[in-house]
Amino acid sequence: MNYIIKPMQTVDEIDGKGYVHYKSWQETYSGLIDPEYLKNTTEEKCKAIAYKWTDNILVAKDGDKVIGFVAYGKYREKTLSDCGEIFAIYVLAKYYGQKVGYELMNAAFEKLADYKKIAVWVLKGNERAIKFYERYGFRFDGTEQEIMLGTPNTELRMMYEKIMKIEFENIILRDMIESDIEDYVRWFTTETEWSNTDAPWEPIESDEETERTSWREYYESVKDIPDDVRRWKFEIEWNGRHIGWVSSYPIDENYEWIGEIKDGQTVYRAIGIDVCEPDVWGKGVGTNALRAFINYYFENGVDQLYTQTWSGNVRMLRCAEKLGFVECNRNIGIRDVDGQKYDGLTFRWER
Repeated sequence: MNYIIKPMQTVDEIDGKGYVHYKSWQETYSGLIDPEYLKNTTEEKCKAIAYKWTDNILVAKDGDKVIGFVAYGKYREKTLSDCGEIFAIYVLAKYYGQKVGYELMNAAFEKLADYKKIAVWVLKGNERAIKFYERYGFRFDGTEQEIMLGTPNTELRMMYEKIMKIEFENIILRDMIESDIEDYVRWFTTETEWSNTDAPWEPIESDEETERTSWREYYESVKDIPDDVRRWKFEIEWNGRHIGWVSSYPIDENYEWIGEIKDGQTVYRAIGIDVCEPDVWGKGVGTNALRAFINYYFENGVDQLYTQTWSGNVRMLRCAEKLGFVECNRNIGIRDVDGQKYDGLTFRWER
């Protein structure tokens, strides 16, 4: 299908936008909002709204017919700075699955290019819209509000942050976004099973307030890093879920972690991974995430990488083998887990 995206300008386009508004509400919100309120949302009322607000509207047209629209602008409240908003985006059901909504969103994002964040409010229970926003990169930020549509309804806020992303196979590596903070709070307080294979000799003992403050400070320190600055850490996303992270750290010629790099010191780069959601384990997600991280470093001029683990971490050992890492150092019996001695292992990977 050939369709165009353009600013709403003509009387026919305003009428068409009003019709799409009306028809989309009937198609989208039946069963979600008060039926009497929906019945009273007439085509005439929607066209009146279209004539009242004509700025910052893009329409999708199939020939002369308006088949969808998006309304955009600066976030309507002062609670968020440097934030744009998608006020509404609708496509006639007949045109679902033809990327009309996706192209409308792309065009709106071009108009909102000066904003670091973009918000959208979605009606709770509108699963089709939620999935669309999630596929585009929006994430819930935990904010909600009550609106009256004949009866009380709940709207949920979703946020898009313009960040570096690397798509590879079935995963995405990306910069941290604000909503990740609460995941870290969970992972470092109540849902700590992942740490049993990471470094069980260092038990996690923390509380929600401490972790929330710590990760908030970390997010504030990294949220504005320019794209041309090499990352030492990425978040892992799988099927729209934040599930863990990959990171790197410096080691010396003895394969020891370096706290402070001195002038002239030999420095190597070691990489690691933590997948914190148990239901994802064993699906190859970690292997793909590390492979993408390796590619990122090689594309940025790093020709040799290391990874370190312990002999009891079977999943990581298998992952390293799949990726082509070769053991280069073994410290016998340096890890004590549940009264049993394990070896500390270092592996090397070269281009």
